[in-house]
Amino acid sequence: MSLACIKLRISLLLLCLQLVGFSQRPAFDTALFYKHLITENLFTEQIAFARQIQNVHIASTILQDSMRLSISLAYTKMGNVDSSEKNLIAISATPGFSVPSSELYVSLLIVRKEYNRASIFLNSFTNAMPIYLKEAGTSIKMLQNEPTQPDTNVSAYAPALLEIKHKYENPPDHSALLAGIYSTILPGMGKLYLGYKEEALSAFIENIALGAQAAESYYKVGPKSVRFIVTGSLFGLFYGGNIWGSVALAKKQKRDHRKQIEYEIYNYYNTRIAEHIQ
Repeated sequence: MSLACIKLRISLLLLCLQLVGFSQRPAFDTALFYKHLITENLFTEQIAFARQIQNVHIASTILQDSMRLSISLAYTKMGNVDSSEKNLIAISATPGFSVPSSELYVSLLIVRKEYNRASIFLNSFTNAMPIYLKEAGTSIKMLQNEPTQPDTNVSAYAPALLEIKHKYENPPDHSALLAGIYSTILPGMGKLYLGYKEEALSAFIENIALGAQAAESYYKVGPKSVRFIVTGSLFGLFYGGNIWGSVALAKKQKRDHRKQIEYEIYNYYNTRIAEHIQ
């Protein structure tokens, strides 16, 4: 064991002893002191003190879950994703969190891609579900590429999430098959159908130019000439590539749309988490 590691363990041990001793003073306010650690961004001290609280209140499931959530958030602030996720998944399947804690919990689950755990938590609400939890349910469906359910309270969703939902429900409806057929009929037409005007014009000019050269070679020097074989092969290559490119572009358009939806959802919930961090 290195000297630096030994010093670190000794420092943490002394800190824990100080916290335990301090917490036993008559005038000590545990909640106030813990809030002070959070406010001052004393992450290591916060985690150590939270562990002490867990050790003292082993029988309290709610308190254990609250401390796990708090520790997970502290690790998130520190940029330690693995430790954050480890404490997050250690929380009970249906923790009895307050409204702010529930919002933070489901936000962390979504950005950590723990969709099944988040769904179990959402399904545990038998009474009227708060709007932010309905938002979370809709977000999970979008991330799992499932149909979104009609919601009479959808107008109460955050504007940013409403915009994402609208994009999700209105994806590009261009057909890869049609794009290929159009490109077969006229080079560049498939790309024009997909909305890429510059690429369509470029494909049209390239194929027309190569096709004209191939036709000229055929009529002037014959089908067995090297010139025709070269120009004809190039035309065939570009013509086929244009068809394949249009089909691939149609598929890419849909993939990019889905990736954009995912990015915007994660960004939305990261913003919600950041609100708890401040």
